Amino acid sequence: MKLRILILMMVCLASAVAQATTPKHIYSFGESFSDSGNFYFLLGEPGDNPMFTDGRIGDGPNWVDYLAEHYKHVPPMKASGYGGANYAVFGAGSGFDLGPFGLGSTGLQLMQFLGDIGTIEDSGNVLIAYWIGGNDLMSGQDMAVTISNIHDQLNMLITAGARHFLLPNAPPAGFFPAVMIGPNPYNPLGFTTAEVNSLAAAYNEALATLFNDIKCSHPAVHIYTVDTHQLMLDVMADPYSFGFENITVPVLLGGDSDVSLWWDLAHFTTRFQHLIADQAFAAIDHHSGGLRCEIAKDE
Repeated sequence: MKLRILILMMVCLASAVAQATTPKHIYSFGESFSDSGNFYFLLGEPGDNPMFTDGRIGDGPNWVDYLAEHYKHVPPMKASGYGGANYAVFGAGSGFDLGPFGLGSTGLQLMQFLGDIGTIEDSGNVLIAYWIGGNDLMSGQDMAVTISNIHDQLNMLITAGARHFLLPNAPPAGFFPAVMIGPNPYNPLGFTTAEVNSLAAAYNEALATLFNDIKCSHPAVHIYTVDTHQLMLDVMADPYSFGFENITVPVLLGGDSDVSLWWDLAHFTTRFQHLIADQAFAAIDHHSGGLRCEIAKDE
């Protein structure tokens, strides 16, 4: 009898752990890498614009779309403009204003989201996918301001009931074609490859510190990270291992979408987006509970 009770307790515990790491709802916030159709919606659904495929900027689904496919209870991602759970939009900044391109910010996205739902119910089954910062860096915004914005917004979500966060870092954007060719709308300040990569590395260090601080302040919160920085470096170092044959010419400038890294000057193809999603799923499915609080020891 005692053995049966022990087995039942172990089964219940295992079920609880699995439930905590298997979302039924994904809410997404961020910029163009995560946009499932909001920019397309804002432009009036320009069906003849080659920039879009099914409303996405690229040749197919993005990483959040692919991530949702891993979970049978999560519906396909749909842009908030169409009543969906993905609030991300092309050009977004990290603030509470219209951002560097006048198209919004994660702060405004969160305000809309919280206005839509009030509080997050069933928090154990809700995953927040939040990826922001690239547009801030490229527009020259003080990095400390971006980090402060992210701190405030993640805490807004925690106060509303969020307990599971998926947080990618910044890729080495100095290798984006938009940076390699010099000043253009995606690189308005004309940053060099070295300058952008240095900014991205410093930003990722600041993000790592912030995420650890949030974890230490909120032990019940689970933070899963995705190292898109290292992933992109790995692809560029050995593209053939990841199925890429072209890591320089964007598809819209003549590259083959099946084997190219870039869709346009500043956006990945769906092949790379799928790799990001696979890493994200692996981070959540690892059952480690995400980041652990690391308290710095005095020298």
